[in-house]
Amino acid sequence: MSMFNFKLGKSTNLDISSELLDAGDFTPERFLTLEYAHDITVQAFDPLTGLLVIGTRAGVVWLIGSKGVQERIKASDCPIKFLDFAQVSNKLICLDTTNRLHVWDLTQPRLRRTATHKFTEEVTCITTSPSHEHVFFGLKGGRIKTYDLLCSRVSPFEMPCALNEHRKKLGIPITRGSDIPVALVIHPRDLNLIFICYTGAIALVDLKERSACRVYELTIPSGAPGPEWAPSPALLTIRNPFVSCIAIHPTGHFFAAGYEDGSIAVWATEDEDKPLLVRSIDEVDINLINEELLNLTLEPSDKKPNDKPAPEPIYKLAWSGYSNSADPRGGTHTLAVLGGGRGQESSGVTVFSFSAFNPADNGTDPKIALPPSIRKAMYDCLSNPGVYTYQSESTVTDFMLLPRDTPHFSGNFNPVAILLVFNGGGDKRSISIMEFPPGTLAIIPEPQGMARSISSGTAEAIGQELAETLHEMQDSSDPERLTLPNLLCTGSSSVVGGEITLLSATSYGTLCPQDLEASLSEYGLRGGAAWMDAKNDDCVHAKFEPRRVLVTWHRDLTIRIQDISPHLQVSSEEKPLQGPFPRPLPSLTIDLFSVLSDPDVLERCSQDALREGSMINAYLTPESLECLAIFQTGDIFIYQLESDARQLKPSDKDMISLTHILIPPPARYRPLLMIPSRRGPISTFGASDMGFFAFAYNDGSLVVLDMRGPNFILQDVNSDTYRRHSFLKHSSTDPLVSLDWAIFKLSSEKAPGIHLVAIRASGSTSVYTIEKSVQTHQFQASPKPVPAEAVLQCFPYGSYILDSTTGVQCAASRSRYSDLVQGRLDGDTYWITAGHKGLRCSLNIDGDRLGRVDFGSRSGVVESAHVVHKHRSCVVGAFTDKGQLFVYSIPRLEHMYTVPVTLSSPRSLNIDENGDYVDWTIKDNIVHKCELGTLFGLRRKTLYHDKVLDILRDKKKLPAQPQPVSVGPSTLLGQMYAYVGGQGTTGSQIDALLGGPDRPIPQPKDNTPSPPGSSQSYTDRANVAKDSLANGANDLYSRLGSAVNERGQMLDGLEDTVNSLRTGSENMLAQAKRLAAEQSTRGWFNF
Repeated sequence: MSMFNFKLGKSTNLDISSELLDAGDFTPERFLTLEYAHDITVQAFDPLTGLLVIGTRAGVVWLIGSKGVQERIKASDCPIKFLDFAQVSNKLICLDTTNRLHVWDLTQPRLRRTATHKFTEEVTCITTSPSHEHVFFGLKGGRIKTYDLLCSRVSPFEMPCALNEHRKKLGIPITRGSDIPVALVIHPRDLNLIFICYTGAIALVDLKERSACRVYELTIPSGAPGPEWAPSPALLTIRNPFVSCIAIHPTGHFFAAGYEDGSIAVWATEDEDKPLLVRSIDEVDINLINEELLNLTLEPSDKKPNDKPAPEPIYKLAWSGYSNSADPRGGTHTLAVLGGGRGQESSGVTVFSFSAFNPADNGTDPKIALPPSIRKAMYDCLSNPGVYTYQSESTVTDFMLLPRDTPHFSGNFNPVAILLVFNGGGDKRSISIMEFPPGTLAIIPEPQGMARSISSGTAEAIGQELAETLHEMQDSSDPERLTLPNLLCTGSSSVVGGEITLLSATSYGTLCPQDLEASLSEYGLRGGAAWMDAKNDDCVHAKFEPRRVLVTWHRDLTIRIQDISPHLQVSSEEKPLQGPFPRPLPSLTIDLFSVLSDPDVLERCSQDALREGSMINAYLTPESLECLAIFQTGDIFIYQLESDARQLKPSDKDMISLTHILIPPPARYRPLLMIPSRRGPISTFGASDMGFFAFAYNDGSLVVLDMRGPNFILQDVNSDTYRRHSFLKHSSTDPLVSLDWAIFKLSSEKAPGIHLVAIRASGSTSVYTIEKSVQTHQFQASPKPVPAEAVLQCFPYGSYILDSTTGVQCAASRSRYSDLVQGRLDGDTYWITAGHKGLRCSLNIDGDRLGRVDFGSRSGVVESAHVVHKHRSCVVGAFTDKGQLFVYSIPRLEHMYTVPVTLSSPRSLNIDENGDYVDWTIKDNIVHKCELGTLFGLRRKTLYHDKVLDILRDKKKLPAQPQPVSVGPSTLLGQMYAYVGGQGTTGSQIDALLGGPDRPIPQPKDNTPSPPGSSQSYTDRANVAKDSLANGANDLYSRLGSAVNERGQMLDGLEDTVNSLRTGSENMLAQAKRLAAEQSTRGWFNF
């Protein structure tokens, strides 16, 4: 870089850079990268481990848990199409758009890909079961293939298109395009049965027979309105809509199917001839002839035009049961539906709440597949449902329920939250997680064991009291939105910008209390544990590092604050991380929509402020902790912590008090004041910790606000009332670019004072003095500013006023003002200004010029410059677009050395005085990546890079495979009816069936624990623990034990024997053969 250095001023000025003479003092380190998944394609959740996985268009899979567990997996170069968990073998399954399967082992501390396989035919759907180790794949040609996760191979089991085979048998013509599988769902209570949704019909397939035992095909007769429910030529035809999705009731006795025309048909599993009910989102019995609509259809079309939008397809269904009944068939249940809306109604997810399925005991005949009384009871429980819609301004493209503790029932049983995926515009997607079921649907859980532990009368009384209490607690408001990990701040919640803020210990204690904020763990996202394998010295050093927070503003007009203090990373295997990093502080979130919707605000606020992304800046004062929100329109909002909240009576008509607006808990920030847009957009602003704020507009005008009134102590409004302040008006060609509040002494002053330094693009500077009036005891501005000269084209926030002895910034803070009042401030200051063209240093602002640097362009363009401190010294660092950091001394501005530093965008770099920075990668006006780093990373590296994950720590025990339940009343006869010839097939039997007679079961690995003190001790211990305890995938004898549990055989002796086999006793093989023989015998007699 070509540069010129001017050494001016007296030689007596102290050099405050003497402790940073060595380039080795600078050790730039990027210690954390926060990516934002704007390109979400698919998601999956495992309630046993509490892990959520997200697939993206870039081929990246993100694994998210709780307590700092987050892992990035580069799975493929192609978009991710399917994701799923295999609970038995602890595997993560991924399929990309090139039909390549990837399998990861979750038992390893470092996730390891164990297998890949390329399918030659397009895969249209997949499914797994938590009870066995095979994955089912539906191929576009209609075939079903399986993959063995234990043996890492495609199993010999293959099934042709069951629908075509069924139609051939009956002599029915095969319709082209009707044999594509779109969904696979394993029967919730019989592993031998699988529902295969072909586009033309649904086939219930018996795996042992490899054929369809029932086929369900929806026919809407002529004269029936169908989902359109309007006069239409289609009403005169017979319609067979294509199947789009399916959901099974937890009993397995009936299921719902979604269709491409917007129909939802509910079928009894035992009756393939006629559905129980066919409905749309808003109409019932759409498959029955409607004379009124039929007559309207037959009338001339010009008399009854149909301008009603056609319903969209049913994209997804999820049928949920709850732990709210002692009846094995369950109590109240819900059906979540995506799709089926019309126009604006198509943006959300509709939830139907159905009453319990409890048929009367009418002495049904077990020989009849579906007695009329049972069919009527099914229909009755489906009629007159409660309805709630999760609405959104953005279209919901997908959803997923998060169950509390079991992966059975397609992962939809007893859900506690719903994950919604929204269209974020173009290829972008965003995610929101909300409470489920919604509070307006009365789904009252029955306390565990209540019916068994107390008398029926007492149970009824307590149950009634509980019902009334919960009903009173319910309200009509929407379910609460839950705090999301940083990764999922996308779409409407995308980050627009942010700043790093350094806090004192006192301010940190006020803003970030020691008790951790509520997290997603209570909603299931609690998976695994993580800790930093950091050096002890680094941990000790981190505890004394300054506290910092990251303030971000988002497209949805929210301001969010997160803790990024280094001490949060101090952890160990015994004391893992207690939360994610950065640590979210949801109670500090500020939602501007709640203020913008207030009538008083709407009347004065520009309509453009209501648009997404209209907030362009937010600032947190580090000592007073007030928060400012700046909008593109020039509207300004000031917030205050609840503990400091006060009533305001503004003395100026250009202010609006916001203290009347109530913000519901747990929000801690309260709206205080609004300054409506007066002269259009704001060019820059300056905030102090003393209640003074300054705002500059694009036309060059300036406004200074004192929050003690509040009142303006300087302003230019072009009115007769304030014409005496018109000297503040400047040409719009020379706008203000920097406003800096400080307490110091000008060379022309006898004593220090409060000053506002206002710098224009030309370098012309005005210094305003704020002093207290002797008569009114109120603060007022000096009638005439002191002129000064800054660098040309100064950067925003490119002004630094430093104590000439210590290098400390002379900020206008409460503590420094206290020193001013007590006469403890004296001495000179260095004023450094940094801009695109160079650097400049002056003594006491209006004194001698001490140094100057003009930047050239040979070594790159300087895009930002900052003053940083270390070892009681400070320097100026200038960042170029070519990855170089030029370091200059203070006050002479002599070039000391050049340090290489890699930044995504030096122009948008935000850095604090200690050298910690945030580097924003911005594209299309939203942040795609945020990198946290430091210029002094010598003792920080291991705190961020050496993370150890224990994915399966605290994994819940896999519940036994649900057994078949009676379709009739739960009497002794009914229970016998359910199990005679109906005992469920076990997972081991399915694995044996699909894997074939020559299934090559891998031998258990010989895992010998490493000696104490070994560097790999944790890894080895983790492998031993997982291989010996966690899953049956690597251990034949564990699989046999699991099979016994699945069969519901509570034989303690056998369980002890099976467990003893794991220890390697010499009679292992003989006992295993005996167990296998018993298992085979029981299977033969169908016990």
